[in-house]
Order: sequence, then structure tokens, then C-alpha cells
Amino acid sequence: MKRVSIKFKGIKPGKYDYDFDLNDQFFSEFEASEIKEGTINTSIEMIVAKDLLTLHFRISGKVNIQCDRCLDYF
Repeated sequence: MKRVSIKFKGIKPGKYDYDFDLNDQFFSEFEASEIKEGTINTSIEMIVAKDLLTLHFRISGKVNIQCDRCLDYF
């Protein structure tokens, strides 16, 4: 989980960009999650001002989840 953490305590004002590639290993960390498999790319733009922290997320990818009724994956 450390590789997908953003530490913002003590960060100086400015614009910061982060990119994370999430895969099955990431989803396995969350036992109660409905998502067990997938590949997701996440881009985060963080803008730090004196008294304000703004985050813009761009998420794309595919995940497999199981239907509650028929138990098929989609």
C-alpha cells in the first residue's frame, strides 16, 4: 500500500502529479471488496494552496465483479 500512498503533510504549495497502476495485487489487499481482479490506471493532480488541498482524479481500466444474482462475472 505504500506505493499508492500520497503524503501531503508538510508539502509546499504547488501542483503535483501522480500516476498509479492498480492490478490484482492491489485489490487482494481489500478482503471485503467486490472487485477481485482488474487493471486500472489512476492519474491524480494535486493542487496545494495555503489553506486548500484540491485533488482531480482520472481513472480508467477494467475490473471483473461477480453478479449478486447469477454469480457470473462481468
